[in-house]
Amino acid sequence: MDVSGTRYQLDEAVETPAAAQKAPVWPWIVGGVAVVGGLLWMASSRRMINPISFNEDLLVTEARDPQTPMQRLWTIYDYQRGKFRPVLLDNPDLCPIGKNGKPQIALLKALAEEFHEEIAQHPTFVLNAIVEPIHDMEMVVLEVAQRTSDLGLIEQLLTNFWASSIDVRVAVAKNPNTPEVVLENMSTKEMESNPLVRQAVAKNPNVSERVLRKMIRKEIEPSWGVRHIAKTSLVSRRFEE
Repeated sequence: MDVSGTRYQLDEAVETPAAAQKAPVWPWIVGGVAVVGGLLWMASSRRMINPISFNEDLLVTEARDPQTPMQRLWTIYDYQRGKFRPVLLDNPDLCPIGKNGKPQIALLKALAEEFHEEIAQHPTFVLNAIVEPIHDMEMVVLEVAQRTSDLGLIEQLLTNFWASSIDVRVAVAKNPNTPEVVLENMSTKEMESNPLVRQAVAKNPNVSERVLRKMIRKEIEPSWGVRHIAKTSLVSRRFEE
């Protein structure tokens, strides 16, 4: 009955209560841990190498920009297994001066392992290894010296670093592209006093059999190690024939 006195017939019906809607559960990241639905998920740093966009046009621009931070250049170096490494070669400042006042050569060295001929023409390498050689560039020079096929460059690096670096001389002696006349000069104690360099000469596939025969003679080569390697090289060549 309502306030006017009208009566109403009420039918009994059982209503099914509507299912209560669950509030959405959102992940919350706290200290590298995501909490989702009461479960913990350790956020992996490898899921995102760098939060900056990986738009490929942007990557090319950044790779060539001398103002791009070194950390970002390394990210580009590693991205998609080195897809953009060739573009990094267009960056004129791959070797900035670090806080210790020395050039940061690690990226230049890594690129030289893969692109030695291109790095040999990079302005940083030309300046610091050819025009005004500096000791800090030696590790990059080694990568180029043991791989390059540029005969003029081989001789120039040998000249620039002969007195200051045994390692560069060893690298040149190992290079299969080093001219035979250079190898012959490095094969004698009179020209090359360090036996490690002469051992590298004896292992070089480009050294002539004539030079190897000289290197196995005790009256010419005082080092037993050098004579042994030269003899081994001679024997292996005979087997290959």
